[in-house]
Amino acid sequence: MNRELTDTFLVARHDVQDSMRSRRLIVWILLYVCVAVGATFIFSRVLRTIETHIARTIAVEPTKETGQVVSSIQQSDSVRRMVDDMVDDKQLANQILNLHPLVIFYAWFSFAFMPFLVIIISSDTIARDVNTRNVRYHLFRTSRPAYAVGKGISSALVLLIALTISAIATVVTGMLTMHSAITIPLLTDLLSFLVKCWLFNLSFLGIALMASQLRRSPMQAQFLGLGVFFLLLILHPVSASQTGPGLARLWQLGVIISPYSHVNDFWYPDITRFLKAAVWSLGLGFMYFFLGYIRFSRRDL
Repeated sequence: MNRELTDTFLVARHDVQDSMRSRRLIVWILLYVCVAVGATFIFSRVLRTIETHIARTIAVEPTKETGQVVSSIQQSDSVRRMVDDMVDDKQLANQILNLHPLVIFYAWFSFAFMPFLVIIISSDTIARDVNTRNVRYHLFRTSRPAYAVGKGISSALVLLIALTISAIATVVTGMLTMHSAITIPLLTDLLSFLVKCWLFNLSFLGIALMASQLRRSPMQAQFLGLGVFFLLLILHPVSASQTGPGLARLWQLGVIISPYSHVNDFWYPDITRFLKAAVWSLGLGFMYFFLGYIRFSRRDL
């Protein structure tokens, strides 16, 4: 058992080091940062345009600091009632409206679009070694479970590094374009959602690793990962709308296996909902990873 754990972490360490030597890690981080910076810049420009039009409508001078008008509107009773009606949960509405606009954008963007990047970047993790026969070198020294789990751990670490740097890039870009100061509450909320986004995206990492273990070709693995991603993206709202009594309860399975079914719990501030969402995300990630490993453990490499 100790040998398996040691081999697992050795595989993970070697994979991270190999990613750094081949500059693959740098390319991944640059991709995350470019997407985060570009999206944040567009968000700040749109937010500035909206605030300028609001200021002109109410005949006041636009403020230099972007976000002040929106922050003031967030605290109004009418907006709170509107958001409360939209999410149908007063606690969740208060949580969202008490956040800085930049934090709301970062969390929404990471929950909505980062899974797509995870699938594209990580779907060839194991397939690449299988395709180049490098996997034989690893399996000569360690077992298949240690190799596969080690690859998964290294991918999770790379994902955490990329999300952390993209969060820093988001803050810096947001503060520069919105001309506002970095505050402790903003950093605390951003760190909280960084952890939540990482845990949420681990379920999609499991999907990517499943595809990587099922196909030999890196390109085929990416297409398979994207196919499963879009299938679950469509299946979630369809299953949620069709679930009912009798045989319609079978649609509940589509809700359970979709990572998007549990994303709303990450928005709540209480620890109970956070732990529930984290357990579901980790469980789904491991389930998809294990489904791929069933095939990988029996493949002729």
